[in-house]
Amino acid sequence: MNINVSKEIIMREVSSIKPYVRNPRKNEKTVEQLVKIIPVVGFNQPILIDKNGVIVKGHARFTAALRLGMQEVPCIISQADDEQNKLDRITDNKISELSEWVNDELLHELDSLNIDIDLDGLGLPKIDFEELEFNPMEMDDNGAETPENGSEGLSEDLKAKYKEFMRKQEEQRQAQVEKQLEKAEAHVAEAPVQKRQYFKVVCEKCGHEMFVRADEVIEI
Repeated sequence: MNINVSKEIIMREVSSIKPYVRNPRKNEKTVEQLVKIIPVVGFNQPILIDKNGVIVKGHARFTAALRLGMQEVPCIISQADDEQNKLDRITDNKISELSEWVNDELLHELDSLNIDIDLDGLGLPKIDFEELEFNPMEMDDNGAETPENGSEGLSEDLKAKYKEFMRKQEEQRQAQVEKQLEKAEAHVAEAPVQKRQYFKVVCEKCGHEMFVRADEVIEI
Protein backbone atom coordinates (compact mmCIF):
# COMPACT_ATOMS: atom_id res chain seq x y z
CA MET A 1 0.00 0.00 0.00
CA ASN A 2 1.36 3.38 -1.03
CA ILE A 3 0.72 5.77 1.87
CA ASN A 4 1.62 9.42 1.52
CA VAL A 5 3.84 10.59 4.38
CA SER A 6 4.42 14.31 4.96
CA LYS A 7 8.06 14.84 5.84
CA GLU A 8 8.58 18.58 5.60
CA ILE A 9 7.45 21.23 8.08
CA ILE A 10 7.72 24.84 6.95
CA MET A 11 7.10 28.14 8.73
CA ARG A 12 4.36 30.24 7.16
CA GLU A 13 3.21 33.75 7.99
CA VAL A 14 -0.27 33.68 9.48
CA SER A 15 -1.32 36.32 6.96
CA SER A 16 -0.71 33.80 4.14
CA ILE A 17 -2.99 31.14 5.67
CA LYS A 18 -6.73 31.04 4.93
CA PRO A 19 -9.43 29.25 6.95
CA TYR A 20 -11.68 26.86 5.08
CA VAL A 21 -14.89 28.81 4.43
CA ARG A 22 -17.18 25.83 5.03
CA ASN A 23 -15.47 24.54 8.13
CA PRO A 24 -18.19 22.44 9.82
CA ARG A 25 -16.78 22.82 13.33
CA LYS A 26 -17.58 25.40 15.99
CA ASN A 27 -14.40 25.64 18.02
CA GLU A 28 -14.60 28.78 20.18
CA LYS A 29 -14.25 26.79 23.44
CA THR A 30 -11.29 24.91 21.98
CA VAL A 31 -9.62 28.19 20.99
CA GLU A 32 -10.09 29.61 24.50
CA GLN A 33 -8.28 26.63 26.02
CA LEU A 34 -5.51 26.67 23.41
CA VAL A 35 -4.84 30.34 24.16
CA LYS A 36 -4.11 29.31 27.76
CA ILE A 37 -2.18 26.12 27.00
CA ILE A 38 0.01 27.09 24.01
CA PRO A 39 2.09 29.64 26.00
CA VAL A 40 2.85 26.88 28.50
CA VAL A 41 3.55 23.88 26.23
CA GLY A 42 4.41 25.67 22.98
CA PHE A 43 2.97 25.56 19.45
CA ASN A 44 4.19 22.05 18.68
CA GLN A 45 1.59 20.67 16.26
CA PRO A 46 1.78 21.91 12.65
CA ILE A 47 -1.25 23.18 10.75
CA LEU A 48 -2.09 21.18 7.64
CA ILE A 49 -2.79 23.42 4.64
CA ASP A 50 -3.41 22.71 0.97
CA LYS A 51 -1.36 24.06 -1.93
CA ASN A 52 -3.36 27.30 -1.86
CA GLY A 53 -2.75 27.91 1.85
CA VAL A 54 -6.28 26.86 2.88
CA ILE A 55 -6.44 25.05 6.22
CA VAL A 56 -7.23 21.34 6.09
CA LYS A 57 -6.64 20.65 9.78
CA GLY A 58 -5.85 23.11 12.56
CA HIS A 59 -8.48 25.86 12.48
CA ALA A 60 -8.56 26.17 16.28
CA ARG A 61 -4.75 26.32 16.53
CA PHE A 62 -4.65 28.94 13.78
CA THR A 63 -7.22 31.16 15.54
CA ALA A 64 -5.39 30.74 18.85
CA ALA A 65 -2.13 31.78 17.13
CA LEU A 66 -3.82 34.94 15.86
CA ARG A 67 -5.11 35.83 19.34
CA LEU A 68 -1.67 35.22 20.82
CA GLY A 69 -0.13 37.59 18.30
CA MET A 70 2.02 34.97 16.58
CA GLN A 71 3.47 36.06 13.23
CA GLU A 72 4.42 32.60 11.95
CA VAL A 73 3.23 29.06 12.59
CA PRO A 74 4.61 25.65 11.55
CA CYS A 75 2.73 24.10 8.63
CA ILE A 76 2.64 20.99 6.49
CA ILE A 77 1.53 21.43 2.89
CA SER A 78 -0.78 18.62 1.80
CA GLN A 79 -0.03 17.06 -1.58
CA ALA A 80 -3.49 15.46 -1.71
CA ASP A 81 -6.32 16.57 -4.01
CA ASP A 82 -9.42 18.45 -2.86
CA GLU A 83 -11.51 15.32 -2.29
CA GLN A 84 -8.86 13.71 -0.11
CA ASN A 85 -8.45 16.91 1.88
CA LYS A 86 -12.21 17.10 2.47
CA LEU A 87 -12.21 13.51 3.69
CA ASP A 88 -9.20 14.20 5.92
CA ARG A 89 -10.82 17.33 7.35
CA ILE A 90 -14.05 15.53 8.30
CA THR A 91 -12.65 12.22 9.54
CA ASP A 92 -9.88 13.80 11.62
CA ASN A 93 -12.43 15.65 13.75
CA LYS A 94 -14.73 12.65 14.16
CA ILE A 95 -12.05 10.05 14.81
CA SER A 96 -10.73 12.01 17.81
CA GLU A 97 -14.19 11.76 19.40
CA LEU A 98 -13.93 7.95 19.49
CA SER A 99 -11.12 7.95 22.03
CA GLU A 100 -11.90 7.30 25.70
CA TRP A 101 -9.96 8.20 28.80
CA VAL A 102 -8.62 5.67 31.28
CA ASN A 103 -9.71 7.80 34.21
CA ASP A 104 -7.44 6.37 36.89
CA GLU A 105 -4.33 6.89 34.74
CA LEU A 106 -5.54 10.35 33.74
CA LEU A 107 -6.16 11.33 37.39
CA HIS A 108 -2.67 10.09 38.25
CA GLU A 109 -1.16 12.26 35.50
CA LEU A 110 -3.19 15.32 36.51
CA ASP A 111 -2.29 14.86 40.16
CA SER A 112 1.43 14.74 39.31
CA LEU A 113 1.35 18.05 37.40
CA ASN A 114 3.26 20.88 39.06
CA ILE A 115 2.29 23.49 36.46
CA ASP A 116 -0.07 26.19 37.68
CA ILE A 117 -2.70 26.31 34.93
CA ASP A 118 -6.50 26.33 35.01
CA LEU A 119 -7.79 23.22 33.22
CA ASP A 120 -11.41 23.42 34.40
CA GLY A 121 -12.65 24.36 30.93
CA LEU A 122 -11.43 21.05 29.52
CA GLY A 123 -14.00 19.05 31.49
CA LEU A 124 -11.35 16.71 32.88
CA PRO A 125 -12.42 14.28 35.60
CA LYS A 126 -11.70 15.04 39.24
CA ILE A 127 -11.20 12.77 42.21
CA ASP A 128 -14.52 12.55 44.06
CA PHE A 129 -13.86 10.26 47.01
CA GLU A 130 -17.46 10.73 48.16
CA GLU A 131 -18.57 8.67 45.14
CA LEU A 132 -16.23 5.73 45.83
CA GLU A 133 -18.23 2.78 47.12
CA PHE A 134 -15.30 0.88 48.60
CA ASN A 135 -12.35 1.49 50.85
CA PRO A 136 -9.20 0.57 48.93
CA MET A 137 -7.23 -0.07 52.11
CA GLU A 138 -8.33 -2.57 54.75
CA MET A 139 -6.54 -4.18 57.68
CA ASP A 140 -5.89 -7.91 57.86
CA ASP A 141 -5.73 -9.92 61.09
CA ASN A 142 -2.13 -8.86 61.66
CA GLY A 143 -2.81 -5.17 61.22
CA ALA A 144 -1.24 -5.00 57.77
CA GLU A 145 -2.87 -2.96 55.03
CA THR A 146 -4.32 -5.00 52.18
CA PRO A 147 -6.31 -3.84 49.13
CA GLU A 148 -9.94 -4.86 49.13
CA ASN A 149 -11.43 -6.59 46.07
CA GLY A 150 -12.11 -4.08 43.33
CA SER A 151 -9.41 -1.60 44.41
CA GLU A 152 -6.62 -3.07 42.28
CA GLY A 153 -7.40 -0.54 39.55
CA LEU A 154 -6.41 2.40 41.76
CA SER A 155 -2.87 3.68 41.62
CA GLU A 156 -0.80 3.70 44.80
CA ASP A 157 -1.05 7.51 44.92
CA LEU A 158 -4.85 7.41 44.81
CA LYS A 159 -4.95 4.70 47.47
CA ALA A 160 -2.85 6.91 49.75
CA LYS A 161 -5.04 9.92 49.04
CA TYR A 162 -8.20 7.94 49.73
CA LYS A 163 -6.76 6.61 52.98
CA GLU A 164 -5.94 10.18 54.06
CA PHE A 165 -9.45 11.26 53.04
CA MET A 166 -10.99 8.53 55.18
CA ARG A 167 -8.78 9.51 58.13
CA LYS A 168 -9.95 13.12 57.90
CA GLN A 169 -13.55 11.98 57.58
CA GLU A 170 -13.18 9.95 60.78
CA GLU A 171 -11.60 12.92 62.56
CA GLN A 172 -14.51 15.11 61.52
CA ARG A 173 -17.00 12.50 62.70
CA GLN A 174 -15.27 12.21 66.08
CA ALA A 175 -15.18 16.01 66.41
CA GLN A 176 -18.92 16.17 65.75
CA VAL A 177 -19.62 13.49 68.36
CA GLU A 178 -17.47 15.28 70.95
CA LYS A 179 -19.20 18.57 70.18
CA GLN A 180 -22.62 16.99 70.66
CA LEU A 181 -21.50 15.46 73.97
CA GLU A 182 -20.21 18.83 75.16
CA LYS A 183 -23.55 20.43 74.31
CA ALA A 184 -25.42 17.68 76.16
CA GLU A 185 -23.21 18.03 79.25
CA ALA A 186 -23.62 21.81 79.22
CA HIS A 187 -27.38 21.44 79.00
CA VAL A 188 -27.42 19.07 81.98
CA ALA A 189 -25.20 21.39 84.01
CA GLU A 190 -27.43 24.37 83.30
CA ALA A 191 -30.68 22.54 84.02
CA PRO A 192 -32.20 23.43 87.45
CA VAL A 193 -32.05 20.72 90.08
CA GLN A 194 -35.52 19.40 90.79
CA LYS A 195 -36.03 18.91 94.54
CA ARG A 196 -38.27 16.00 95.35
CA GLN A 197 -41.13 16.61 97.79
CA TYR A 198 -42.06 14.04 100.43
CA PHE A 199 -45.25 13.71 102.48
CA LYS A 200 -45.44 12.22 105.99
CA VAL A 201 -48.08 9.56 106.13
CA VAL A 202 -49.37 8.06 109.44
CA CYS A 203 -51.32 4.81 109.49
CA GLU A 204 -54.66 5.37 111.31
CA LYS A 205 -54.75 1.80 112.65
CA CYS A 206 -51.22 1.20 113.90
CA GLY A 207 -49.76 4.66 113.99
CA HIS A 208 -46.84 3.67 111.71
CA GLU A 209 -45.16 6.65 110.07
CA MET A 210 -43.68 6.67 106.62
CA PHE A 211 -42.60 9.21 103.99
CA VAL A 212 -43.93 9.07 100.46
CA ARG A 213 -42.60 10.99 97.42
CA ALA A 214 -45.04 13.53 96.02
CA ASP A 215 -45.01 11.87 92.58
CA GLU A 216 -46.00 8.56 94.19
CA VAL A 217 -49.12 9.87 95.93
CA ILE A 218 -52.23 8.27 94.52
CA GLU A 219 -55.50 10.10 94.87
CA ILE A 220 -58.47 7.86 95.79
